[in-house]
Amino acid sequence: MAASPGDIRTAKPRRHLNLILIFTSITSCLISIAFLLWGLILEGPAFYNGQECSMTYSQFQFLPIRVLPWASSRDDVEQINSRRSSNRYRLLKFTDARDPRHQHLYKISGSMIENYDSQSNPKRRTRNVADEGRLLEFHDNWCLLPPNLAKSQWKDAPHPHRGHPVLYVPGHWGSFSQARSIGAHGTRWTGGSMNHDRSLYQIYNSFKTGEGMHDGTDLLANKTQEEFIAFLQSSYSKSYLDDFVMDVFSLDFDGGEGAALHSSKLFRQAKFFARAVETLVEGCQHSNTGDSSANDKVQGITIVAHSIGAWVVRIALKLHPHLTEKGWVKNVITLASPLSSVPYAVDAGVHDIVNHLNNENRGNGDVTFISISGGLRDEMIPPEPCEIPSAFEDRNAIRAQGDMSTTASIISEAFLATTIMKVNSDTDVDNQYGMDHRAIVWCYDLLKVVRKVIFTLVATTDQGITAPNRLNVANIVMLGRTSHKKRSPSFFRKETHQQWDQLVTDRGYARTTAIQLASPYNLNSLLKLTILSPMLDLHILAPLKRYWSVGKRRKEHATSPAGPYLTTFLDTTKSLFLIPLLVLSIFSTRRLSRSFWDTDDVSNCRSHECQVLLGTVFVLSQTSAMLYSFICLAVSSPALRGFFRRCSSMKKSNNTCSSEKDKPMGHLFGAIILQFIIQQARYLILCIVPSLTGGYYAFQHFVNGSENDLVWNEVSFSSYCFISVVVLVLSCLFKGLFISYYSNSQQECRVLFILLVSIVKATYGSVLYALSSTTHWGQMHSNLYNEFLNATKRTIVGYQNELFICLLKYLLPALLALDALLTYANMKQKARLQFSSAKDHGDDVLLYFKAIAKVDRERHIILKVVKSSLAMWYAWSVFESNSQDDIIIPAYSTITFVTYFLNSVPLSSASLDIFSAVVSKDLSFHCNVPTNHNKNE
Repeated sequence: MAASPGDIRTAKPRRHLNLILIFTSITSCLISIAFLLWGLILEGPAFYNGQECSMTYSQFQFLPIRVLPWASSRDDVEQINSRRSSNRYRLLKFTDARDPRHQHLYKISGSMIENYDSQSNPKRRTRNVADEGRLLEFHDNWCLLPPNLAKSQWKDAPHPHRGHPVLYVPGHWGSFSQARSIGAHGTRWTGGSMNHDRSLYQIYNSFKTGEGMHDGTDLLANKTQEEFIAFLQSSYSKSYLDDFVMDVFSLDFDGGEGAALHSSKLFRQAKFFARAVETLVEGCQHSNTGDSSANDKVQGITIVAHSIGAWVVRIALKLHPHLTEKGWVKNVITLASPLSSVPYAVDAGVHDIVNHLNNENRGNGDVTFISISGGLRDEMIPPEPCEIPSAFEDRNAIRAQGDMSTTASIISEAFLATTIMKVNSDTDVDNQYGMDHRAIVWCYDLLKVVRKVIFTLVATTDQGITAPNRLNVANIVMLGRTSHKKRSPSFFRKETHQQWDQLVTDRGYARTTAIQLASPYNLNSLLKLTILSPMLDLHILAPLKRYWSVGKRRKEHATSPAGPYLTTFLDTTKSLFLIPLLVLSIFSTRRLSRSFWDTDDVSNCRSHECQVLLGTVFVLSQTSAMLYSFICLAVSSPALRGFFRRCSSMKKSNNTCSSEKDKPMGHLFGAIILQFIIQQARYLILCIVPSLTGGYYAFQHFVNGSENDLVWNEVSFSSYCFISVVVLVLSCLFKGLFISYYSNSQQECRVLFILLVSIVKATYGSVLYALSSTTHWGQMHSNLYNEFLNATKRTIVGYQNELFICLLKYLLPALLALDALLTYANMKQKARLQFSSAKDHGDDVLLYFKAIAKVDRERHIILKVVKSSLAMWYAWSVFESNSQDDIIIPAYSTITFVTYFLNSVPLSSASLDIFSAVVSKDLSFHCNVPTNHNKNE
């Protein structure tokens, strides 16, 4: 049939539009790749490694200390576990090699001393067996107590002149050796070419004689707050600050354990933190009577936490309220710590803990939190999350009431490092944007202010000043105010916003976009965008592209050999162009709605998404769309699919777990899906569980050499079963995406891709927890989450059931959705095979399947609306860290299951029998319609 002149006239503009669309899409992809490489290679490293901090030097010697066993676990089993785990978590004391106070302890510690040599070559620790050393005990008097304070059986220290105890808590993959810089400021030996008010000999002599040093207590008696503020602002206080000495202790979490990988690591570290504080109290906080239980005047321990270590402290203070009730922990300083959210964390349990503590921020007693953000140059933690939500407003309310009880809110305030460095430095630092995530722990100019703040907090605590007033005094000291003026609650957020505006002004919009693209804290958003891209393409853009395409053009493509590939290419280019625009429009709408409902958007926004540039959103969306499109195109490649199919057929020939008789038979949805489930369960029991258990044991035995740490009980068995189910689901999804016939359709490919990436994101933390539960070390603290929930008065299911909940919430729905897709593909293939012999009725078969597709589109309108709404909900919070992100798996899996179940109804045995009668023109057993009917009707 010849095309009409009207069709020819409309076809030419459509071809021009396609060419413009292809050119625009390719240009957009190339620009996005260029921006991403520009940020990762040039702008990111140059900005996030700025030379704006001077190094703090020291001759560090860390002495390991034996930690008290847990008070409720002194039975034989717990003692064995405690000894077994003693080498994983450690408490160490920082000392300087020039400090005469600790020289007698070096012989006791021997080769267990951690210094520059042991950090460079760990094998040197055990080179001399005769000088192996041991952990320091209480009777060694490692805290340097004088005879009138130490117990009678304790050894006398040659130079019993102690400083104020400070405990450093490292962050995610952080090291205990990061405490050497704050420790150097504690001893006043900071090295380098800094100007010191005390000579090296004067510092050494003060440690040896005890003159010219103090721990910050008993300085000014009976002083009011106003008098003390006046004293701190006077030149007379400088000599007191110069004589202030800190004894710094540090925690070692298994050489740098990734606490943000899973919430179980946070609870385990929090429990050890509480034990370390009790150890320091036992060793350092004895009263004049020599009785550690006398708490008439407790000096307390100052905590300095870096990054995620602040959450270790907050969890410990919630689970162990006696730490604050007895006055052992009163002041906490956090460095580059995410307090309102954890941007780079993927595990939902970590975000759940964040929500719990931010919503239940009461019960921490008389504790002051001072949060210092590294600024814009912190590549891991942006400034916005470094503030506890509503902490400042609660502090102002408490200060107005003039009452401080043990159930008060967290007394906290956030500061930018550049602000306090600018106030307390004589140099011009107006063009500073902070320091990177690791530099904040050794930056000399910043740690000099931190030492001053610790001295202020110790002195005010010794005066009996409550937490809100202590924070007010520290605020005046850090910001250099001369009057007791209230700070605006949104000052920190406005200051951060001004720094971003200044960065755009100085570097330009394009360079600032490249800088933001190089930030690792965008990885979680990029992963969510990778899940979102196929959802938007399948459930929002696909109906639009269906109306865009005209039947005549598709017929032209179908008649040519390259027609299907051309159609796929055009659809892909449309997706690459429209997905970033759609994400950008949703993000802009969210930002505009926030501005509409909030009169001051900058003041009320505590998430890093508020400062994300639109260019950054577009490039990240484009990157995720390219990644998703590349995988789907690769899956659709005939060469790749043929390779995987050949590999699959070779495995099937010698595979005992599956055979030809295992293939599902019949045309009933329930029967076929049940056969798939039975086949997968048999494969799980006979193949995956034994091979996984044996392989993991062999890995621990031959590679790590830690097979003795493995435990075989019902907990470890359930862990192996859970990991096996995860492997089963991922292998089935991967096989369906790359090998089997049922992913030929682009729709099935997108569905499998969404489920595959979502399962990886939701379960990787639980897999790590399950692996740790196969060891003695992992099973020691299996009920810590229950303790946390009891402390926060929550009713969520206990932590020991997390694997079971993950199985029911994520894995089983995804597996059922996959089986429904398999069942639909199986029934569709069998229907085609059933009528393949009817050569004379090939057009009738094709007509039947087209009718099924048309009915499906018209019947599933409600499901399509639900899917579109689900995609829009997920896109609405794609740049926000939320514990409810993984709810997309059960919701999307349920909708997918229902969709393919309804699609399978026309392929049932009854429907196919009716169609067989129609094809054969034999309707005598079905109805009274004459045989010469019109089959097209």
